[in-house]
Amino acid sequence: ERDSGFGFTSEQVRDLPTFDIDQILEYYDAVRVETNAFLEAMSESDLPTEPHPRRPGVTLMDMWGHVMIEEAQHLGQVAYIRGIQRGLGK
Repeated sequence: ERDSGFGFTSEQVRDLPTFDIDQILEYYDAVRVETNAFLEAMSESDLPTEPHPRRPGVTLMDMWGHVMIEEAQHLGQVAYIRGIQRGLGK
């Protein structure tokens, strides 16, 4: 589907279908390959400074910056949870 899920209610998220983990991992691998190829081919001058039509006031450069920050935050969250699971001094 074309919808990203942005702005979904709790009920809409709850009602999402279950997914096959192998299919999700295959999709992840395919998106990663395409994204890396896209980014490697870009230069800073390729990033438009006009707002994206689906997100008024937000440029593509803003979106990529947000993705980088989100990635760093999620890695920190995973490390925190792993620390809780392992306990102190482990």
